[in-house]
Amino acid sequence: MPSVYSIRGRRNPSTFLLHTVGQRFQNAIQYDQICDSYTHHYKIRFKEMQSNERAKADFQAEVEKQREKNGRERRKGRRRLLGLLE
Repeated sequence: MPSVYSIRGRRNPSTFLLHTVGQRFQNAIQYDQICDSYTHHYKIRFKEMQSNERAKADFQAEVEKQREKNGRERRKGRRRLLGLLE
């Protein structure tokens, strides 16, 4: 995962780039004010929440897929067993 903070900008090495909000700052005071602000922390937490929700949904989809596969295998085994009993 890329760092949220970057001291060097691509065009001007004296600027401060903040990846979360996609802004460049000319001085460290503005940069620190944004980094310490509630809005900045809220955006970081929101992005983390979104990535956690995506991971949770992917995991649930994988679990459902595995259950379906196991169910098919069980049904197939039952059919074989019934075929042997007849």
